[in-house]
Amino acid sequence: MMRAILWVKALFVAAALCLATPALAQSPQLALHDDGREFEFQWVEARFGDRIEPHAALIVPVRIEGAPKTLYMQFDLGAPSTVLLKAKLDSLTERLPDLAAGADGQVARFAFSMGGVRAEAATVRVIDGGVSEGVAWDDPARIDIIGTIGADLLRGRTLVIDYPRHRIFVGAAAPEGLAAADQMLPFVFTPRGVVLTGMVIDGEAKNIMLDTGSSAFALLTSQEDWLSKTDGGAGATSFPVSSWGRTLTAHVAPTRSVARVGDTAIPLGEVAYIEGVDAAQAEAMRASGMGGMTGNKLFVDRILILDAAHSAYAVVAPRP
Repeated sequence: MMRAILWVKALFVAAALCLATPALAQSPQLALHDDGREFEFQWVEARFGDRIEPHAALIVPVRIEGAPKTLYMQFDLGAPSTVLLKAKLDSLTERLPDLAAGADGQVARFAFSMGGVRAEAATVRVIDGGVSEGVAWDDPARIDIIGTIGADLLRGRTLVIDYPRHRIFVGAAAPEGLAAADQMLPFVFTPRGVVLTGMVIDGEAKNIMLDTGSSAFALLTSQEDWLSKTDGGAGATSFPVSSWGRTLTAHVAPTRSVARVGDTAIPLGEVAYIEGVDAAQAEAMRASGMGGMTGNKLFVDRILILDAAHSAYAVVAPRP
């Protein structure tokens, strides 16, 4: 379930949709009880060729009533709604028969807890996800990722992702004093994720796709932009990545470029582009005004605030 490089899919699908699509108006599909609280998350590392990325994905420990161990779900705003993996669900239904998927590939009334926040979905889609192993009930230390918490967690609410503290707050509004109104910038909520507008990189305002489901790169952009930000690719490393059954090549190089969100400056550190992307897709990205994609890695020492009720976001320094 953890996507190594489904960045390519999300980036170019979003390019065709994002700025031409109005903000999503539907009510949250994920009902929350006891919100206005925070819950923890953990990092998962992954290997890309010879490269180890310690912040490859963000996962949330969850508890399901009747299940004898803590399970995990990936947090992915690029997923329109929460989903479950079929192989993991099959293991769950051995212990919890009421969770059995129906003929339409959905589970009705799926409930789980994230720390002190209780969540419930009227229906949850079940997918194969390329995962064949069930839950390791006899190994309490093994991390079993059973599915994805999607954008239905954010819809109509405020999320505060405190990356240094490994905490996510969800509620009607951000905790008082965390960010002033004049620090907030607009974002666009599309069917494929969140587009951050007004991020200034090297003096140029850009629209950047936010994908919390992938974290391998601080900025994934076009080859042309990559060359301009990396002194022609000096010091680059390359490694294979997988996208929808295809093997592509990622090129990553150090950069002195800095992203600015309001008054907050964030050094990019590295910039990447993917070789092998279809030319028509790349043109769609350019035509849409998209300036690239970012994930969790850009914010690892910051706090990201996403206020979906007002379609506004901010990036602030951690509290002392």
